[in-house]
Amino acid sequence: MDGPAPDDPASHERSRLAWRCRRGRREWDVLLLGWLERHFDTASGPQRAAFAALIELPDAELDRFLMAAAHPLRADLAGVEPSARRGI
Repeated sequence: MDGPAPDDPASHERSRLAWRCRRGRREWDVLLLGWLERHFDTASGPQRAAFAALIELPDAELDRFLMAAAHPLRADLAGVEPSARRGI
């Protein structure tokens, strides 16, 4: 069988996060879904939690963070580096 089982908690979490990554702005969708695709499987629990918190930020704060104009005000989000911020 390829991939995780449908009832796998990590698969469910990944699907939920992928849905939440769709924020209605294409550039955000690309950045957020890109992080999810590249890093979710190897991310630690705290990194996954930080990413989940990041995608729940208000639009203005998320925009500043994703466009590298600001670091999040919350220290727990500092460990999530969107692809654009790392030049990927």
